[in-house]
Amino acid sequence: MDHVGNQVDSEEALNAMNQRLAEADLPAAEQKSAQCCYAASNKYWTVDPQSIAWEAFHSLSAIPVFGQDTAIPAKTESCCAA
Repeated sequence: MDHVGNQVDSEEALNAMNQRLAEADLPAAEQKSAQCCYAASNKYWTVDPQSIAWEAFHSLSAIPVFGQDTAIPAKTESCCAA
């Protein structure tokens, strides 16, 4: 599995999702007007404590090319390190 995605229906819902990421103290990367997978989207990326990448996105429009995403943010420290 490459990553898990959560699509939301509005920019307000996307901002609320980003707020939850901030409250969870997870690394986050913002991607505005990203062009990937035949869609233009606003996105937030994070990586959970198990190193699984999560994408929250709101699609804005279809585009004629596949496009390319940004790099997923790396986790900087482990929750369980001794």
